[in-house]
Amino acid sequence: MILLFSKTEPSTTSRIDRCKTAAVLAYLFTQQNLKYLGVPDHKLCFSVDVFGGKAHATPSTYKKKLDYIQSSCEEVALRWAITSPPANYDGPPWA
Repeated sequence: MILLFSKTEPSTTSRIDRCKTAAVLAYLFTQQNLKYLGVPDHKLCFSVDVFGGKAHATPSTYKKKLDYIQSSCEEVALRWAITSPPANYDGPPWA
């Protein structure tokens, strides 16, 4: 379960989509990291929109959403090496 605490999202459709994406990621995490506990049930991996007051289970079909996530991650990875940290960055060493 993932709890989402966002008051700023004005669109109900966007909130629902964000919650479903989080639920898919929770499901994938259980598949990859908790195999020793058995096969996860996608209906038991969900996210809760705390301020919206609703729970969203992992959709039974999520391949398209997963493809979008993978494409987004690849795009970020391609640009990471040429991206400079912000002027006020005070975290661990960059790159």
